[in-house]
Amino acid sequence: MGFADDDPFAQIERSIAKRERRLQAPRTVSGKTGAVVRCDLAGALDHTGILVDDDTIIELDGTGLIRIVTYAEFLMSSVYRSGEAITVACDDDLAVLSDLAAASRAINFVGKSRTYHLLLDNCHQFVSGCITGDFENDDKLFSLMELTISERLNNHKPVVWWPLQI
Repeated sequence: MGFADDDPFAQIERSIAKRERRLQAPRTVSGKTGAVVRCDLAGALDHTGILVDDDTIIELDGTGLIRIVTYAEFLMSSVYRSGEAITVACDDDLAVLSDLAAASRAINFVGKSRTYHLLLDNCHQFVSGCITGDFENDDKLFSLMELTISERLNNHKPVVWWPLQI
């Protein structure tokens, strides 16, 4: 006999309960210092950064410069960014996942440059470096950075991306 978690009816009930919680959830969440934020890039990719204060994000931009930007600049400082919404990494209950050490590491890199490459040295690697302290990590894909968030900030549980209150 299997575990209760193997019961398909229990899984369906949990799924329905989760959906109902999400329907009752706030439309947006407030940010926290050290949270990971993202926006759409070119319709198929993601751009990420570290939230450090109200209306302040630190990002690695497409030229390799690590800089401070406002929410508006994060959304629209490139023709490839959607300008529509910033989402923030949350747990399943929509509590914002954050790490003060990540914010501190990001702040320490402001004004410095990296040899930017869309596939080899990008914003996801920078964000994972802010979380782990290892800026030469292998998290060059959004999914790998998301796994780092899950492991380091969410007890290996899935990350939920929810709209940031702007």
